[in-house]
Amino acid sequence: MYVIHYIGGAVTVMKTSKKQAEQAVADLERRTVENAGRFPERILLADHAKAREVMRNLLLDRCVFQRASTVRRATMAQLADAVNAYCC
Repeated sequence: MYVIHYIGGAVTVMKTSKKQAEQAVADLERRTVENAGRFPERILLADHAKAREVMRNLLLDRCVFQRASTVRRATMAQLADAVNAYCC
């Protein structure tokens, strides 16, 4: 299970267990109430295929790599590292 966390314009991706992912959603709901929405924030829980698609689209939309084939060939770890480095 992958947790894709959007806060403001930044995106982070983490691979976690289902239990930790559900805890992250619960924490977000608690923080949303406490902070009264200072920054737009949401969490997307995704399986392998959906997370790959989301990360690939983020990197292609922000023109991080020169070629789309580089993004298509990247491993999940490489995609997550690139999103965490360049999409914040």
